[in-house]
Amino acid sequence: RGRGGYYLCADCNSKTGQWYVPEYSKFVNSIHYALIQVGKQEYKSLGFKMQGLRPLPIFKQVMTMFCDINKGLIRDDSLKEFILNKTNQVFNKQKYRLYAYIHSGDIVRSNGNSAMLCPAGVVVLTEISMYPIGFVLYIDKPEAYKPEGVEITCFSDFKYEDETMIDMIIP
Repeated sequence: RGRGGYYLCADCNSKTGQWYVPEYSKFVNSIHYALIQVGKQEYKSLGFKMQGLRPLPIFKQVMTMFCDINKGLIRDDSLKEFILNKTNQVFNKQKYRLYAYIHSGDIVRSNGNSAMLCPAGVVVLTEISMYPIGFVLYIDKPEAYKPEGVEITCFSDFKYEDETMIDMIIP
């Protein structure tokens, strides 16, 4: 009930909460503290260097949140196995691409699967955004479509226990 609703069974909620939420919280808090340092300055993007974070649990927590708001995603057996096995690194990058952006406002957005028509074709996406960061998951993103945000799909390449410095520029 982290966001006020029941989305996962009690067992899955407990497992993913223990495995992924602590690392995700460290990631979000690091961004929060960086935003405090910037204050009210105008910016188009922020550079971050965050030491000692584990990218795979962060990524898996974000994907768990998307499964929460998109019931159809958890029907994808490969995605379900990826999330419910903490050491699994087999993620379908052909189908799913994850992007992040700074969300410095007060409005919370949680949009299930949506589609938009653009010159690159039909783009299917889903979005979760709450201070201090927003995420957009693209499903079967057309190659020609260039989203805003920084792609973090590569977080799925790390092993569960891998700690690293995350160095990125987030718009």
